[in-house]
Amino acid sequence: MKLGLMSFPVLNWGPSVALARTNAGKGGDAVTSPPTRPFVVELPIPPVAQAVQTLEPAPDPAAHQRYSEFPPRMFYEIHQREAKHSFHPYLPENLIWGFDGIFPGPTF
Repeated sequence: MKLGLMSFPVLNWGPSVALARTNAGKGGDAVTSPPTRPFVVELPIPPVAQAVQTLEPAPDPAAHQRYSEFPPRMFYEIHQREAKHSFHPYLPENLIWGFDGIFPGPTF
C-alpha cells in the first residue's frame, strides 16, 4: 500500500497543506509550494552560545562512556523552547521548537 500526503488527516496545518490538497488531484501527485519571492531577507546569522562554568545538576561521569578519557572542556546550557518564527515574510508565522527559542539556534 502506497501512502501519500493525502493518506493522513489534516490537523489545521495552515495554507501550505491546503495548497497541497487542492493541487494533489491535478495531474497526479504534484505538490506546489506557496508563491514567494526568493532572497528578500538576509541570511540569518545565529548568535554564538556562551559557555557556562558548571551545569546544574552536574553530569554524572558514571552515566557516560569514557568520561575520564574525554572529559568535557566547556559546558553549554541550551534550552529547547517553543516560539513563533516566520520563515519568509510572505508566509504566516509557524510555531517552532528552537534552541533557546530561536531559529536557527546558537552556534558553538
